Amino acid sequence: MKPDADTELRARLDRLLRDHSRADLARRTGRSRNALTRYMQGGRLPLEFGAALVREFGVNPSWLLSGEEPIYLTDVAQASSELGNELLEVMRALDNVSKVKLGSLTGNTHARALREVSDTLDRYGSLRDRLNRVSAPILSDILDKLEDAFAQRNFDRAIALEKAAVRIERFCDDRVLSRRLLDARANRMHVAQDVDEAIAAQTRLFSQTLAGSPDFAQLADSASGLVVMLVNNLYAEKSRRIARIALAHAGPDDVHTPEYTLLRLSLARADIELGEMDDVPAALELATDTLNPEEFVALQAVKYYYLLHRGILGARELAASEPKTFAAAASVLTVATLTEDIEVVALALKQARSLMNPQMPLNRRHIDRAELVLKALRGKPIGASEFLDPEFGRDPCLNFSVCVTSALLLRLTGDRRASARIQQCQEFLEAFPPARIANPSTIAQHLRNVLSGIPRDTRSPRLAEIRRKAQVLRKQRIARGFGLLRTIQD
Repeated sequence: MKPDADTELRARLDRLLRDHSRADLARRTGRSRNALTRYMQGGRLPLEFGAALVREFGVNPSWLLSGEEPIYLTDVAQASSELGNELLEVMRALDNVSKVKLGSLTGNTHARALREVSDTLDRYGSLRDRLNRVSAPILSDILDKLEDAFAQRNFDRAIALEKAAVRIERFCDDRVLSRRLLDARANRMHVAQDVDEAIAAQTRLFSQTLAGSPDFAQLADSASGLVVMLVNNLYAEKSRRIARIALAHAGPDDVHTPEYTLLRLSLARADIELGEMDDVPAALELATDTLNPEEFVALQAVKYYYLLHRGILGARELAASEPKTFAAAASVLTVATLTEDIEVVALALKQARSLMNPQMPLNRRHIDRAELVLKALRGKPIGASEFLDPEFGRDPCLNFSVCVTSALLLRLTGDRRASARIQQCQEFLEAFPPARIANPSTIAQHLRNVLSGIPRDTRSPRLAEIRRKAQVLRKQRIARGFGLLRTIQD
């Protein structure tokens, strides 16, 4: 318990005294008025007194123990009322265990003491079973509503439901429901950009699923969520390892299921990030043959990403094809800004705006960035912006992405700080940790900034070296299959 738990309990007792006299409280709980005074002044509140408050006055045990309203059971739904009473019973059982002293396990009374421990633990186990039967349907219902709220992008409601689910899950032993809650929490953290916490939660979910000898559909589902999270946060190599571990568990009947296909698509996305694209067309073909129209969201996102970075189709052609998902539109928009063509950027921006969810912070940032680029291309002032003058943190990966956008805007507006910012981008790129790999689009934009922003005849040895490194990197990445870089002229 927290250090001030007794103080909180006394505050709740004081709240009850607004509805009932001190004499009535003492009489109906079987306590003296002096005892009640001692409780209010800091004396220990015995569990039996709390039980009497529940029995005699209909006090909600959940409120008494944790402060969660409503105060009285008459205001609580039946299932929740039963849950509160079961919680109180479990606490009684634990209280009985705590009264058994280890010293009593020696001498002539040890057999009786051991029987007391055994009986108490049996009672606790029985109560946990009863508690689980009551809490599981409640938790399942909350999770259904939570998943629905998340699907509708109603994040305020999703957060409130998540808090309720976390409280109920403490009293529920259902592993399936616990995994559902962990998955929902990981998704919410990812949307809220709590990246490290989201990856940790999704990794726990995958590990638990893998350890539980699940069927392939369960394993593929948990793996897909983790793989997407990892690749979106530049852990492409790790995401590929996770996908391959899960795919290795597929049986002959699994290879044409949606779960297998979606996991193959996630692996394909990681392969594109790593520049190892030979298996990507087969994954796209399998998805085209296997997935139903509702599942084409994932297919189109990976397909557009592949076509753009492979250099098979350009931003103009794909923007004109009217992408159906924001993920696909965002890929087109990012490459459109690389062209620095006003017409192409405007078309891609229009498509992305029409598919954007304003409650998704990353969606909003994609749009904001492109709008500033379009203003700069049209020669309009862009004013003060976090993109123009960013604050850098400790993460060199995030710093690199932010810095590249800043360098682009400074270059397009003719700002004299552009060269210094490009140099800063190079420093962030060279500081990348080995476990992470920079996004291909961000690397492409950096190369465009360097080769367009640093003159060939620069007199700065440092800038000349950065330009030379950019030329080498461009050739290396073209050789690995990033045909998009052919559009960047040296």
